Amino acid sequence: MLLFSGRPDPEWQPNLQVIEKLLGYVNEIPASEGALDFQPPLGYRGAIMYNGSHSITAYKGKLEIRTLDTAVIKPDKERRFERLIIETAPEAFRSLVMQQFD
Repeated sequence: MLLFSGRPDPEWQPNLQVIEKLLGYVNEIPASEGALDFQPPLGYRGAIMYNGSHSITAYKGKLEIRTLDTAVIKPDKERRFERLIIETAPEAFRSLVMQQFD
């Protein structure tokens, strides 16, 4: 979760079932044009899932899928990917971010 400025962002390991669900969802969505919306320097800047060579950043209804040499944007208008990651976060961080969706 991209949340803080000046201190480490929270990190946690979702369970395998959640990871498989997230990856399955991403694979079903066709690529689109554009880029992620501007991310402010302070406060919530999205949710990210990564494994070293791949990352998926979710922010304001868009997904950015990056590998070592490519970047693809996919729409996530209902913010399903972002919500699912945040729902697995430790409670202290989840409650801070869920305000963004109301």
